[in-house]
Amino acid sequence: MKTNALLGLFLISISFSLISCKEKTTTEPPKDTYCYEYEGKPAETIGYVEIAEMINEYEGTRGRILEASLGRKDTRENFYELDALKKYLAYLEKMSDEKDIELTGITMISAVYPNNYPGDPKERNYQTLIFAPTTKDINGRQRAFDPIYSKKGEPAYFHELLRPYLKEVRSDQKQKTPVNGKKYIVNMTTTSILVDQPSSAANRTQVSPPYPAIGLDD
Repeated sequence: MKTNALLGLFLISISFSLISCKEKTTTEPPKDTYCYEYEGKPAETIGYVEIAEMINEYEGTRGRILEASLGRKDTRENFYELDALKKYLAYLEKMSDEKDIELTGITMISAVYPNNYPGDPKERNYQTLIFAPTTKDINGRQRAFDPIYSKKGEPAYFHELLRPYLKEVRSDQKQKTPVNGKKYIVNMTTTSILVDQPSSAANRTQVSPPYPAIGLDD
């Protein structure tokens, strides 16, 4: 499963190195205000040699395979605006606080925009990332959850909420023939039995390709 290395490292650095003002100051910040204190360079940052090795490994073991299978390059980068990211973190902190659930980080899930994606048509069939709030369960395991449907101190876990929707989508799979003539199975949801519900997960990143690269050469 491919993930965007640079964006992943950036988000991991944020989730581990940034600490809520409410824990670090003697005065209570204004209601619904979340900020973070500088503590120096995070331990999760890495050097350019390691970055180069990781990117090279991806290109040699996955990039070429995906390009040969799809007949084009798939997404290599996901861009998320800093202001939107801060607002998203503040939203998750507030929602988690209200449910008395510790927000321990963000889980990034690899996905692909489907053929019927209602957003930018250029992004259809390109890989993307879904961000989901995460907490520890009673066994100490990190698990994605949704504070919207959680009860006080009782997380509603993401995979349990998602399961009926995945079941419906997978039951509507159809055969499709891509440009290179090879047949494969894709999700082509044409009707919906379940009523769509909002979630605390996020997406809406800028993916490259199809748009010009931001951090890597084409």
